[in-house]
Amino acid sequence: MGLPTHVLAELQQRHSVESHRELRHVETINDRSAPLIDAEVRIGESAHRALLTEIQRKASFISHFAQRIKLSSAVSAGLADARQRLRKVPNVNDRSEPLIPEGATVRKSVAPQVFAELSKSQVVLRHVENTNDRSAPRIEEGVALRHDGRSALFDELKRKAAAAAAPFLR
Repeated sequence: MGLPTHVLAELQQRHSVESHRELRHVETINDRSAPLIDAEVRIGESAHRALLTEIQRKASFISHFAQRIKLSSAVSAGLADARQRLRKVPNVNDRSEPLIPEGATVRKSVAPQVFAELSKSQVVLRHVENTNDRSAPRIEEGVALRHDGRSALFDELKRKAAAAAAPFLR
C-alpha cells in the first residue's frame, strides 16, 4: 500500500523546486545560547563525592557509635512519666470491623433476568382516561394576570445603548 503515483509525482516536483531555494540572510542575531552564569563566578568540584567516600570509610565506626548511644536519664524519665500520664479512652468509635456480619450470604443478582424479560415481553399499555394531575399552577380567583415588562425594558436598553454607541461606530 503506497501513495498514488500522481501524489508521488507532485511531492517529487515540490521537493525539487523547494530544494533549489536559497535561505535568506538574517540581519539581526538574537543568540541566546550563551550561558547565563557570569564570567567571575567560579564553580568548584562538588564535595558530595568526598563525603560519600568518608562515610563509607568510617561505616564501621558510625555503626559502633550508634549502638553505644544511650538515652540520657532525663529523656528516659520523661518517657516513663509520659507513659504513666496516658489514660484509656472510654468511648471508642472503632470502625475497623467489617460492616457485613459473618455468615451472611450474597445472592446472585436477578437484574439481568428481569431486563431480558422486559425486553422480550410485548405488553400493550392502555390509555389512562382519568388522571389526578396537579402539576398545573393554581391561580386563585380574582387574581389579575398581566404581562411582564422585562422584554420591553431590555429592548429599550438595547436601543439606547445602540444610539449612544452610534457616534463611535462611524
